Amino acid sequence: MNMYVLFQIGPFIELTFGRVRYLAVYFIAGLLGSQAHPELTSASTEPSSPSS
Repeated sequence: MNMYVLFQIGPFIELTFGRVRYLAVYFIAGLLGSQAHPELTSASTEPSSPSS
């Protein structure tokens, strides 16, 4: 779903911000998202995989 939305609205955002700035925002968002995910999910007390 995320890639479909990016495919639909990406060209308009790229025209607005410019190619270099759009690419920078895309990569920075990816890096921040990959850093935030473990921080936000580490507080969970639920096991990550079910016990057998």
